[in-house]
Amino acid sequence: MSIGSVVGWANKLKKNLWWRYAIKLAAEKGELGDDDFVLLLAVAKMEQGLKDQDESYAGYITPLDLTGFGKEQNAVNLKSIGKVSHVSALVSDALLEFETNGLTAVYGDNGSGKSSYAKILKNACLTRGNTPKILPNIYEEETGDPAAEISIVIGQEQHDVAWSLSTVAREDLKSIRIFDNTSATHYISGEDTIEYKPAGMKLLSQLMRACEFVRTDSDIQIRLYNTATPLPTFSSASKVFTFVSTLSDKTKVEDVDALCLSKEQEDSIQVNHAELVKLKTSTPEQIRKVYNDRCKGLQPLLDRELTAA
Repeated sequence: MSIGSVVGWANKLKKNLWWRYAIKLAAEKGELGDDDFVLLLAVAKMEQGLKDQDESYAGYITPLDLTGFGKEQNAVNLKSIGKVSHVSALVSDALLEFETNGLTAVYGDNGSGKSSYAKILKNACLTRGNTPKILPNIYEEETGDPAAEISIVIGQEQHDVAWSLSTVAREDLKSIRIFDNTSATHYISGEDTIEYKPAGMKLLSQLMRACEFVRTDSDIQIRLYNTATPLPTFSSASKVFTFVSTLSDKTKVEDVDALCLSKEQEDSIQVNHAELVKLKTSTPEQIRKVYNDRCKGLQPLLDRELTAA
C-alpha cells in the first residue's frame, strides 16, 4: 500500500476528519508519541462538538498533502537560497550557496541568520520532528508571506524555485531531507526496530494506535457517566413521572426547565418547611387560636367591604 493511496482515502473521508492529522503527524514523525495522542484526542472532541474548536482546528482537518514522502524519482541537490523576504531579519539581496557534490559549512555569530535559513529549508523541504514557525522581522512594519528563491539541481539541470510558505508543496523540494539537532533528538528518543513494512501500512498502523487511544479515553468517560444513580420516587400520576419515563437523547433542555422550580418557588420551600414544623409541633387549640387571631385582625376590613357593598 502506497502513501498516495492512503492520502487519497483520507481526503475522501466524510467523518473522523481528525484521522488526516493523525496520518500527517505519523508521516512527519515516523511514530506518534503521548503528546500527539493527547492532541489528536482533543481534535476528535472538537469534531464531535464535545470541545470548542480553536483557531487551529481548520488546519487539523485540512486535506492531506504528503508531497515528498513517497518514492523519489530523481536525485535532487540543493544549490542556493536567495531573494529572501519576510523571514526574520534576513536581507533579500544575500545569496547562500551550497556545494552540490560536497560538504558546505555555514558559520557565523549568534543572530547572523543561520537558524532563519534552516527554518526556510525545514518548511520548504522534508524533515523529521516538528516544523519550526517562521517569524517576520519585528523591526519592520510591513509583513507578508515568507518567501525565497531556492535553486536546486536535478540531474545536471538547475531549477530556480520561487518558494513561499503559503504555496502548495513541491515534490522536488520535498525530496531534500533536512537534518538538525531537533531531528537527532527525534531519532534517538524512541526505540526503533528493524523491519520492512510498506510506507502506507506504517501510516495506518500509527492511525490505529491513535484510534485505540481515543477509544480507550471515550470508554473511560462513558463509564463515569454510566454510574447508576437512583432517581427519587415520583407519583405515577405526576407530570414529572411521565417526563422521566420518556427521557432520551432527543430530550431538550427547555423540556427539563419547564418542570423545574422557579426562583420564587425554590425560595418558598424553606418558609413552608418552617411553617410545617410549627404546625406539627402545635396542638389543635393553639392552631385554632392563631387563625382566630388572624380573622379578628381582618374583621374590620371585611366589615368595611360589606358596608360599601
